[in-house]
Amino acid sequence: MSKTEAPPSLHGWRQVEVGAWHLRFDPRVPLQSVSSGTRSAWLLGDAFDPEAGIYANIIDTLVVGDIGRNLDSVAGRFVLFVQEGQALTVYHDALGSRAVFYGDGVVASHAGLAADVLDTGLREWILPFITSAAYAKRDVRYLPGLDSPFVGVRQLTPNTRLHVPSNEVERYWPHGPKPETDPTFAVDALVAHLRGLGEYVRGSGKTPIVGLTAGRDSRGVLAALVGQELRLFTFVRSPDGQAPSSTDARVAQQLAAQYALDVEIVKFAAPTRLSEADTSFGEAFRRNASYVRGLSPLWIEHFAAVDSDDSIYIRGSGGEVMRGFYRKGTGMTAAQLANTYDVNAGSRYTREAFSTFLQVAQWKEDAFFDYSLDDMLYWEHRMGIWGASMLSESDMAFRSLNGYSSRNLFAAFMALPDEQRDSSELFAKATSLIAPRLSGIPYPS
Repeated sequence: MSKTEAPPSLHGWRQVEVGAWHLRFDPRVPLQSVSSGTRSAWLLGDAFDPEAGIYANIIDTLVVGDIGRNLDSVAGRFVLFVQEGQALTVYHDALGSRAVFYGDGVVASHAGLAADVLDTGLREWILPFITSAAYAKRDVRYLPGLDSPFVGVRQLTPNTRLHVPSNEVERYWPHGPKPETDPTFAVDALVAHLRGLGEYVRGSGKTPIVGLTAGRDSRGVLAALVGQELRLFTFVRSPDGQAPSSTDARVAQQLAAQYALDVEIVKFAAPTRLSEADTSFGEAFRRNASYVRGLSPLWIEHFAAVDSDDSIYIRGSGGEVMRGFYRKGTGMTAAQLANTYDVNAGSRYTREAFSTFLQVAQWKEDAFFDYSLDDMLYWEHRMGIWGASMLSESDMAFRSLNGYSSRNLFAAFMALPDEQRDSSELFAKATSLIAPRLSGIPYPS
């Protein structure tokens, strides 16, 4: 979204007017719009409310009253533009998985698109950082803080909204302390969420594609979609790309067999060979995130080679926010956040990046009430930065959606004791309530 002409890379995208701004978007992504009283709004992406049972035209109810609170029960992957008078505000989904990058006079889904509009270059620290040994040895690679690789371009993190054109960022969640909850309430919330996901996907008219693993999260997504025409796949990674099976593949096939479903085995070499990464698709894949994240583009290229416009990919992401991932005693200083992030933690660049993060995302002593800083950093930084990149990359092959994304759902689990969150029991119970045949397949660990 900008007031300038579209860069050549947006050829073929649709355009609508948002006040004085031009909103351009991939035609595969659904758009809703409404005017209500003094407000006009545009919702780009997938959004539904499993608590209220709203699976279409959700924008009609979102714009009435307090939008920040209305979004608490909304799931999906979307960006929401709200205009009231001369004020324009940008929100996104609970995980921030519909990425929002912004700079002077531009809001974009990719940092590179914003940089094209601004005609700006790389930050001085990016190349030394992503070529460092500490970064290169990581399996999960993403940048510190919320600065993109480009000068003047930042990423909006979950639970904050962006005011345009001032680029003022404002935190709007959490509204208060953790809710009262118990395991039964949490399981009921998860069951309602997964059933709602299934209902939304069914109503989309798209064929759901699910990547199955041996873990909890993709199993819950499978349970939500049983009964629909499904396309399932799993990865097998090996040095030569020829290994016939893996633990994930074996468990995926067992799960699928309970409902007479097939699983496609996608084989590729890991680590990626240079000859496989140094292709036109590999270059486009790296431009997607605007820096090297070390992942193989091969599985996405595999699906991009076929027409997937009638499909929607459901990634089982978000479950770790509910269970808790960090247990590091994160504090409220840039050094402590850098230590939890744990890549070049002592570097001036890393600490300056988190110092900016603290200021812009409004990390203050009283901002999170009784929510754990470990939980909030994993949610807002790791999932808000790394998780969003994963879905932006899969967008190259098909319209992509996350499996778990709702503030109310996250809060219901975050309020439980750690020992209850950490186990597989609650996820397994929810899965068995929706798709009982899956309960007979044990988790590998």
